[in-house]
Amino acid sequence: MLQGFKLRTSSLPSHASRQLSPYRSITSPAVGQVTSKRQSLLFHRPLPGSKHNDTYKRSSKSVPKRSPSASPHSQESSSVQRNRPPLPGICIDPANFTQIRSSVQSATAEDSRRPTSTLEACLPVRDAPPITPGRVSSQTSRAAASVDVLQASPDEVNASPDSGGKVKAIRDPPYVGASKGSASKGDTRAPTKLLEPYDLALELQRMCAQGDMDGAIRRLKSTPRDAQNTSVWNTMISLCTNTGHYKRAYEVFTDMKRRGFSPNVTTFSTILKGLSQIDDWSKHSKQLANAHTLYGYYMAHSKELNTVPLVFYLSILGEVGDRQRIFDVFFAMDAEGLFAPDKYLFCSMFDAITKCQERQPDSSDAVPVSTTTKSDAKYVWLQVEKAVQKQRGFELDSRVIGAAIRALTRGRPSDQTLALDIATKHLGFAMPGERATLRLSRFITPWTLDVTLTLCNTMQKYRLCVHFMRQVIERLDLDKPHERQIIDRGHIHKLLRAHSALARRGSPDESLQALEVLEWCLENDAVYQLPKLHPDRQTYHLLFMTCWRNGDWTRLTRGFELMTGIRATSFHDPNEEHPKVLERPANSKLSPDLETMSFVMRTALATKSVIQYKHAMWLAECVDLGAMLQNPKADAFYRARVVVPLVRIISHLKDEVPTEKHLRWNCLLDVAAKVMSDSESAANEHRRPLGRTWSFEGENGALLDTPDGDPDTQDTQP
Repeated sequence: MLQGFKLRTSSLPSHASRQLSPYRSITSPAVGQVTSKRQSLLFHRPLPGSKHNDTYKRSSKSVPKRSPSASPHSQESSSVQRNRPPLPGICIDPANFTQIRSSVQSATAEDSRRPTSTLEACLPVRDAPPITPGRVSSQTSRAAASVDVLQASPDEVNASPDSGGKVKAIRDPPYVGASKGSASKGDTRAPTKLLEPYDLALELQRMCAQGDMDGAIRRLKSTPRDAQNTSVWNTMISLCTNTGHYKRAYEVFTDMKRRGFSPNVTTFSTILKGLSQIDDWSKHSKQLANAHTLYGYYMAHSKELNTVPLVFYLSILGEVGDRQRIFDVFFAMDAEGLFAPDKYLFCSMFDAITKCQERQPDSSDAVPVSTTTKSDAKYVWLQVEKAVQKQRGFELDSRVIGAAIRALTRGRPSDQTLALDIATKHLGFAMPGERATLRLSRFITPWTLDVTLTLCNTMQKYRLCVHFMRQVIERLDLDKPHERQIIDRGHIHKLLRAHSALARRGSPDESLQALEVLEWCLENDAVYQLPKLHPDRQTYHLLFMTCWRNGDWTRLTRGFELMTGIRATSFHDPNEEHPKVLERPANSKLSPDLETMSFVMRTALATKSVIQYKHAMWLAECVDLGAMLQNPKADAFYRARVVVPLVRIISHLKDEVPTEKHLRWNCLLDVAAKVMSDSESAANEHRRPLGRTWSFEGENGALLDTPDGDPDTQDTQP
């Protein structure tokens, strides 16, 4: 039987009624099988006026009747039903409504796959009679009405106010997956797709990428609430902070709470991370107040406490130098549990303390911040050791160790001693005379190695710096890719600084060791292609400084040859008027500058040898030193550093060279005299001595001056 086909027994023709058997199901003459289970349900009893009606009446007496109290209808309705003659249909029990309905639907689906019989095709279909809502099971007047109710859903039985309590039409149930308000099964219209929060977030990102920040915020505020959630608002806050709109990000945060969306840990982490990117807080005092407000709201109202927002908040406090608030945040945390300090928060604590130490006082009368925070890092490290013992799952890593050593380096001598103990205990460094480990510690990283070398140079233990660096170089396996990144130029510079400081103290062989380090870098860079290990101009100048302090002209000329490609040894060949230039790739050689020539001239002057004087002047002519001195863009400090030894060397060679060559050098004397008169006042102003300070932040930051003094102020007099 076709879907939605409504069978009405009252509309059967007289000849069709006589052909129906009172106890048999309708049979299709073409198929010869039962046409429908639903027809069997309707015709399992005789039709009115049939000769088998008496038999049915006798059998129906044995069927139990429903109790009036169990019926949802009134007593009057129940009495009318008892006096009414038996209906030609069936009574539907509401308790069995779902089960009967599913049976009929399955039967209908089975019938739709078979051809329609001749008898079914001739049966007329009429609209269902009016049905009073709520009385479907007891006031059904026809069997066809019962079938209509079985096809309908419970929601469709409830009539709308417009229909006067009548069911207008019985719709098929919507197809699976259809959204609310979608078309029926016979409707060909596509279902309406609602806006999802994920799609809204992508749309906001596209609008911000096009520069329409205001439009993105308006779009977010105008969308329905169902399309919004906390993650979408977090995305908008992140887009504001990434573009530097910190005030607008805080306004979005405020509007988010006003609209009923509760901020979560990601919300506070996002906005505090954005605020931590501010460099100059003197221009963002309002945002600093907002950061304090965010921290207070997070601690007071957040249901899920996490240390991630506190990490960024401590970074902000370190930038502004608020030491008191740093430890207020630390003491507000739990000693144990989920809200106890973890390794990330300890790293942030050490970094904040270091930033407080680096800040300069606002006035000359103020007490330096570093004097009040010298023991803070030591206290925090003791808390780290307690956490390792008490907290389950807390393990040290290279980041915590490096941050602790870095913060302790600027402290008192006792703090520096503690930092040295941490390096030997956790990084695996062996002190002189102790047996070193066969393998590098797993905590040895570029970061931890850098802070350890800086610690040794700050403590003026230069020999210990060389000793630690040699341990790493000897145990380094460059065939392993992950170990190739441990040493870079920054570590080589700190090692060469240590060699230069030892040479200043009178150690004779430091220039030889420095040259070996330089050649090791060039060799491994050529084999393993390590651009971070390739020497740069400063690397060569640190080597030249060591050679100057040792008075080692041989190693200096070798380094000069490696730097420029000029074969300096060709000076001793009487047939070579001009030096040879070795063929090398463009990125493997550097042109000399005034700083380079200042070390060449001072080293030659330190040797007190006429041969080295001539060799230095020969190199000066090869690189056209006169043009370098006349360049107005040249560094005034190193111009003065070149002309002083140049004038002395020329005066010493007055009687050692031919008159023609000496007259050619007199042009350099004229240029030198002019440079000295012009640069005398500017030399101290633009002075940038090499090797004076040590850096925490790479090569640009400066450390506290050491009592060792500036090496460049101790010129060697002939």
